[in-house]
Amino acid sequence: MPRQKKRFSESEVVSFFERLPSTRLGPSYSEIDRAADFVQVFTTDQGQRVLAQIADMCNPHPTPADADKPGRLAFKEGQRFVLGALMMCFNTRRRVPEIKDKPDGN
Repeated sequence: MPRQKKRFSESEVVSFFERLPSTRLGPSYSEIDRAADFVQVFTTDQGQRVLAQIADMCNPHPTPADADKPGRLAFKEGQRFVLGALMMCFNTRRRVPEIKDKPDGN
């Protein structure tokens, strides 16, 4: 029997995003904290799959068919910005502490 996938209602999705903590760089959350968080999350197998999906969704490569569509080119530029901003979250001018153990204990 095929496994039924759980479908989330609109209210569940909205509630999930409303519960996300508001985190901005500042005195209590540094660029090192952010980079360490990104490294910790995206070095897991699941994190790498999610990051690959995000990169695929933000595919910034315009096609020749997009050349005469300014709106589509602007949208692709927005995707490039999001992907670049995401990549910059891994970057810091200081050394990020090395991850000793993955969450699965290895």
